[in-house]
Amino acid sequence: MTFKRNQVEEALRGALQQAGTEDATNLRIRLKRLLDTDRTLSRKVAGGHSLAYAFYTGEPPGGGVEVWFLSYEAFALLLGVLLLKHRWSQSTAVRILRQARPMLEPEHGRILSLDPGNLFDPEKLSEQAKPGRPATQSADPVFLAMISGGRTAQRAPHALPLDVRVCRGEPELMRFFHQRASAGASMTVLELTAPAHLLVRHLSHTKPKARGRASR
Repeated sequence: MTFKRNQVEEALRGALQQAGTEDATNLRIRLKRLLDTDRTLSRKVAGGHSLAYAFYTGEPPGGGVEVWFLSYEAFALLLGVLLLKHRWSQSTAVRILRQARPMLEPEHGRILSLDPGNLFDPEKLSEQAKPGRPATQSADPVFLAMISGGRTAQRAPHALPLDVRVCRGEPELMRFFHQRASAGASMTVLELTAPAHLLVRHLSHTKPKARGRASR
């Protein structure tokens, strides 16, 4: 399914407010800046290859053209907003999501194929809640993990983290950190399963609006 920009913005605002992760004030401005950065930031990487866009499939349309977003791209925008909350710059957030897209996009599809009744069963969540384990809102958590610091400490302020990985479950997350982190490194983690299902629920209740002054 595809969604108009007004639907994506409405669903993101509702998901952020329901999750209580942050105030959705100025959300439209933040989304515009993320999208503009994705349009203009170079996608060239070592070897002359180009990464996919973070929020677009193919080349972004020109001005004055209605933009439609895939469910995954709406989810990527949600992650972009959450990365900004963690004080990554807009350009770094876009680079992270471009780098992670080959891993994130198929994992997003897999996550949405899982039964919400099992994922968010209160009894299962209670059974998994143990001292020393990260608190999650899903019985089958998936994490987007970003390692920074350590060897990256002397790099440019907006350089990419040392490594970016999608990890299924806490054991894989911990293995990734211990294998890839160097002395002084830190790890930023976003849990993906709960927000993916929350966002798709909010998207299902939105309707596309006509462009122009007559739209409401």
